[in-house]
Amino acid sequence: MLARSAYSGLGSDQTVEVLRRLVDDPELPAAVRGEIRLDLGLLIGNQVGRPMEGRVELIRAVEELSARPALAARAMAALALPYWPCGPLADNVAWLARAEAAAAESGDAAVQAAVAANRVTVLLSVGDAEGWRHLDQLLRKGDDLRILHHSARGVANAADSAVWLGEYARAREVLAESPELAARSGNLYGEQLIRGTANALGHGDRPLGGPGHPGPRVRG
Repeated sequence: MLARSAYSGLGSDQTVEVLRRLVDDPELPAAVRGEIRLDLGLLIGNQVGRPMEGRVELIRAVEELSARPALAARAMAALALPYWPCGPLADNVAWLARAEAAAAESGDAAVQAAVAANRVTVLLSVGDAEGWRHLDQLLRKGDDLRILHHSARGVANAADSAVWLGEYARAREVLAESPELAARSGNLYGEQLIRGTANALGHGDRPLGGPGHPGPRVRG
């Protein structure tokens, strides 16, 4: 609960220190350690802004979660996103394929939603128009806050991608539904990302940066 809440909130060095103490506990079973390490890796890579360090934790989490395909799929899906600053795109695509297979094996609807959100993010991050079709398929209704959390993440990332791709009209369209969806799912970091994307969109057709894309996505 602590690790999951930390990942959904706004990061701090103190939170990272607490989670590190937990994963260093030799008494923890590997699967429990992997579950905490998964959220630690996401927290470090997203909120704390140390993506290389977060990536190392996620790869370790995949190994520790070998007996828990649902959680392993989430770690793999995060590793699929192509803005980790290392490796070729082919590696990201391979992680996505592994995540999709593990999510299907798990039968867990929330995990499948997490992988679906990351599929949208991967495709739109590299300008693949198929991403818009997958975005439309993300679930926006229902009472399962876990699913809504991941849908909100996918929508927020799609809006960010639209800005970087120069598709400003589509970015505004996606942003119109983002705040309400993020608020319903309780994703504080997602709400901040949406505000940042809206600010970037406010610059209109001014250049937002050089080639490549430093956007602060939600990896979850």
